[in-house]
Amino acid sequence: MGLRVSRIGLAVLVLAAWACTGGGPEGGAEAESGFVGGVEGFDLTHYEGRVVVLNFWATWCGPCRIEIPALVRLRQDFEEVAVVGISIDRGPVEQIVPVIERFVSTFEINYPIYLDAEQKVARDYAGSAPFLMYVPTTAVIDREGRLVKLYQGVPGRGLDPYEVLAAEVEALLDGA
Repeated sequence: MGLRVSRIGLAVLVLAAWACTGGGPEGGAEAESGFVGGVEGFDLTHYEGRVVVLNFWATWCGPCRIEIPALVRLRQDFEEVAVVGISIDRGPVEQIVPVIERFVSTFEINYPIYLDAEQKVARDYAGSAPFLMYVPTTAVIDREGRLVKLYQGVPGRGLDPYEVLAAEVEALLDGA
């Protein structure tokens, strides 16, 4: 009798192995684009010296579907800027991972996506609340690792989120 593993089972095994080994990039290297695993592998210091756009989102979030194409474009236009997505989807990992992977494929996401189902990282950007109150929430972090701007909801409130984020990024890159 051979060992048979379903796609979902394989995703769970890969995610579990990834989390057990520390996951994510080694030696300060930036993570690949697409779904890379649990938030345990995320470390802001991997992006030291770079401007970082950190986006908390969920697959069920309508406004996230407006903002994510702007983030994809931002990543294309500003190679020196790190764009990182952190999904706060909840539920059994074997159900969440395939949904996130389909979402990443559908939206052609070109930056790393981590899963933070328990909002371990998200809590750091929630102010005094025990969890994020707004989805999406986007943090713009300068080269020294300081939070410069926190957008709760889509940046620009009805304007083009790309234009708002690109202006913020350009100002940081220019040293303003």
